[in-house]
Amino acid sequence: MSNTTSIKLPNGEWLLTRVAYTAKEHSGVTFLLVVSALSLVAVIGLLSVISLSAFNTRTYKNEEHLFVRTHVAAYFISLLCCDLIQAIGSLYNSRWVNSGAVLLDRYCTAQGVFKQIADVGTALWTIIIAVHTFYLLVLERKPNQFTLFATLIAGWSGIFAIVISGPAVLDTVNRGPFFGVSGYWCWISDGYEVPRITLDYLIMFVAAFSCFVLHGLIHLRLRGNMSMKGWRMTFYRQPQERPTGRNFDDKGMSIARQMLLFPVSHIELV
Repeated sequence: MSNTTSIKLPNGEWLLTRVAYTAKEHSGVTFLLVVSALSLVAVIGLLSVISLSAFNTRTYKNEEHLFVRTHVAAYFISLLCCDLIQAIGSLYNSRWVNSGAVLLDRYCTAQGVFKQIADVGTALWTIIIAVHTFYLLVLERKPNQFTLFATLIAGWSGIFAIVISGPAVLDTVNRGPFFGVSGYWCWISDGYEVPRITLDYLIMFVAAFSCFVLHGLIHLRLRGNMSMKGWRMTFYRQPQERPTGRNFDDKGMSIARQMLLFPVSHIELV
């Protein structure tokens, strides 16, 4: 990176206010911009399909086997909303591509907010989906409607609380704005390295690790290598009799195995 402009803060540190792109960097960010646009279209398309399915099945009496009527559908839609926010935040790169540089302004702040909401939200809803699946298939318990609404309210409230806590609690007067120029776009400013870890990176890594563990336990349970008695887990080298019931048919086993790919892909992205 070259042609950077900085100002000196009251605490003696320097704050980036402008980072000009080289020709190679400009091409790279342009490519990411195109990918973000495609991601936006894909997410909107998927949300539209889910909405259409919910509308077309609104009169169905047997809702138990409808995906759009399940708790996981609500959590998945929340996850897609975070993906949508991430795509919108990335589209702000069009401003930097047009100007040839990242600038510290209100658009930069907005992009930083969008990106942290998306990071934290994706991590949180990933954990919630994993916990819900574990609760349903391993503990063999079905959450009620109150749990659904409480989880949705707590989840979104937690996301916004984490995002707001940085600029609200930290000394932005002396240390500069919490959201600012960070590399090839805007995110949490370089002067807030510890908050970057605790309020973003750490949350994503905890989510990835938790999902991997939970889905691994689900897989062992469905194979018969683990049994549950209350909250006590017992592991077996050789598969025992597989659990039976409406949550443990062959289709459920296949879906659960496919779900193991989700935490793996999440870890790779993190």
